Amino acid sequence: MSIRVCYLAQARKVAGASEDVVPWRAGLTLSALFDDLATTRGDFRTFLFRNDGRLQATLLIAINDQPIPRGSTETTQLNDGDVVMLIPPVAGG
Repeated sequence: MSIRVCYLAQARKVAGASEDVVPWRAGLTLSALFDDLATTRGDFRTFLFRNDGRLQATLLIAINDQPIPRGSTETTQLNDGDVVMLIPPVAGG
């Protein structure tokens, strides 16, 4: 039982990988997953969180290709087999 976390663009560079497969556990929320990732991925904490501990406002999150509303990471439950995508802002021309 697991969850796949996909890192896109700058998230991939900071994480040092294109994806992780993490164990799923009952009651796992997005917030808990992000705390786990911040612990295991070194500099990823500053990429995910602002100085006040809140999630970076520019980071988009999707679960199974469905965008997740801002401010819902504490209450969004993850299920076995979910795919979480971390989508940072993209710039270019």
